Amino acid sequence: IGNPLSEVEGRGIKLIPFDANKDPDFENYIPDDADILHLYFNYKVKKDIPTIVNIQGNGQLGEEFPLNSVFLSKKHAKNHGSQQFVYNALDLNEYPFEGTRQKSCRWENFLFLAKGSWRVKNLKHCVKASKKSKKHLHIVGGRAFWPSSYIHNYGMLGGLEKLDAINKCDALLFPVRWHEPFGIAIIEAMAMGLPVIGSPFGSLPEIITPDVGVICQNYEEL
Repeated sequence: IGNPLSEVEGRGIKLIPFDANKDPDFENYIPDDADILHLYFNYKVKKDIPTIVNIQGNGQLGEEFPLNSVFLSKKHAKNHGSQQFVYNALDLNEYPFEGTRQKSCRWENFLFLAKGSWRVKNLKHCVKASKKSKKHLHIVGGRAFWPSSYIHNYGMLGGLEKLDAINKCDALLFPVRWHEPFGIAIIEAMAMGLPVIGSPFGSLPEIITPDVGVICQNYEEL
């Protein structure tokens, strides 16, 4: 059940077009003979259909989740009173790895890959640290308005443009200031051979091990 423009038919998935303007209750689109319903948002289904809920974000204070809820990391699950989690994944065919990266890495170009306007993503400290250390910061997903020859703004990018920006960099900066449920940008960078410099919040200590990056406890360490 999804947007009529979704392109899933080629992957063996039957699309049931959903138009909220015509009928806002998506349950009316669920076939009565469905074996299982997989949701990506917290919702209690009225129909008697086995349901699994994949929780993508952090819940609100006092929010209750269905028994069959799956979270995105061990910490994400623990924060919501659960033990059930499955890490997010990527199709590695969409993230080509260049094996020569380690030979050419000069630790001069760093990547910010997140929604820059969201303060918890901490673009401010990435810009500040880059300017102070005289390293180049390539910002994908937002813009910094501090004029500097070390700061490079790309705005929102996708597809090959995003891959090109990642390939310009030596490491990802991800010093978030909240309990990050997972962080797709982390594994996007790792898939393409970039180590990750992150903070100790949420899922990050689980994903950023000493083999693939470093955890910084504060701005001074960053």
